[in-house]
Amino acid sequence: MKAATTHKGKKILEDRAPKIQENRKQSLFIKGRKVSQELNYFWDELAKFRYGEIQKYSKNNDFLPFESVAEVEKACKKFNCSLFTFYSHNKKRPMNVVFGRCFDFVVMEMYEFGVQNFVRATEGGLPHPEIEPGAVPALIFQGDQWETEFSHVRSVFMDFFVGEFKGNISPEQIQHALVFTIVEGEITYIACRHYQVQQGATESKLMQVSPSFDLVPRRKMLPDEAVMQKALEKPAQDKKKKNITKNELGQVMGRVFTPKQKVNEIVPKGFRGLPKAKFERPAEPADDAL
Repeated sequence: MKAATTHKGKKILEDRAPKIQENRKQSLFIKGRKVSQELNYFWDELAKFRYGEIQKYSKNNDFLPFESVAEVEKACKKFNCSLFTFYSHNKKRPMNVVFGRCFDFVVMEMYEFGVQNFVRATEGGLPHPEIEPGAVPALIFQGDQWETEFSHVRSVFMDFFVGEFKGNISPEQIQHALVFTIVEGEITYIACRHYQVQQGATESKLMQVSPSFDLVPRRKMLPDEAVMQKALEKPAQDKKKKNITKNELGQVMGRVFTPKQKVNEIVPKGFRGLPKAKFERPAEPADDAL
């Protein structure tokens, strides 16, 4: 990496460098050499889940992630993104999408899928979701394979569709849900369904909304164990300090214990006595010599 020559450049490089407490992940949307109109619609639907946290590389790019990893890393570094999706369409792999994740601007893992049975809001009678900004989707993974061979895919989906949140989430924020179901058969695929949560007075209901699609697994690049451990590094926890707390404003408050004071045994400070007044005797009259 080129060294910074200005104070501003140094700050930018420090912000992009790996940290223990990372910033919110940005996602880069990349188009391949050829993209069909249907895949463009799929691009737009996925972009809604990353609203405000995406960078669109809209021009067509003449490279493929599994053949030119360096080009993907270059684009992610340029736009300061740690997540990326690559869209392409050809005869061999139609409706192709790649979900990937980087660490320190180096591609750590990639998963390729074929998009099938895609239904958007204008087709199939599925309504358009009404979701307020700041809403958080509930992710539901159905199938035992999410715990084994699809565990890394689940981790990438959680990063892509939800991200990392600190603190508590109120029930009002959960306004929609994404259900990922592994369907086993002659061809194993992931059925993805989107539901909107309708809050009622006594119970909540789920209404299916757009988009709806299936993902057929194709190629994959699993993360290296050493790189994965470094990416999952956690900060060292400080030792708990007794009698020290923080209030709602973040101010440090301390509790001090003092021993019981024995007032009866306190020796009062002695005061110096007042000096005695010095009285001068009146002079005795001298006897007159006769």
